[in-house]
Amino acid sequence: MTVSGGEPLLQADFCVELLRLAKEKGIGTAIETAGNVPWETFERALPYLDFVMYDMKVFDNDRHIAYTGVPNLRIKENLKRLAQTGKRVIVRTPVIVGVNATEDEIGNIAAFLRDHVPSLDYYELLPYHKLGLSKVDHLGMDFGEEFEVPPKELMATLGAVAETYLP
Repeated sequence: MTVSGGEPLLQADFCVELLRLAKEKGIGTAIETAGNVPWETFERALPYLDFVMYDMKVFDNDRHIAYTGVPNLRIKENLKRLAQTGKRVIVRTPVIVGVNATEDEIGNIAAFLRDHVPSLDYYELLPYHKLGLSKVDHLGMDFGEEFEVPPKELMATLGAVAETYLP
């Protein structure tokens, strides 16, 4: 069972109880998180998790603030601490042209993972897509049209960059 959201750890009490009950029933568990919660929240959920899918959107702190509204220092620190627990970790980066679809950005993320996440199962680059834009329209928001879907060639190049850091 994978708990996802938005950010499921923002509903920590519910999330931890749901994971606990699943483990009691012998159900495998995972969580999808952006990691921007207090470490103590992770600690509460860890006993009930088999693995964690962790988003690392942008490595550069200033760019992270510009595109998400928050710094990424806690996100990086939580990922380091998570790796020290020995939990299996999958890190994913949504690749968005004009935001993080550069060799430097992906290289910096991959180097960080190599140096700090020995329990990494794999690193996945997820190409941005426009499938959710209809939801944005229904919510009366104006967001997402300005981003481009990355071409396959760019995804291949970025994948090759990541592979130079991660076996």
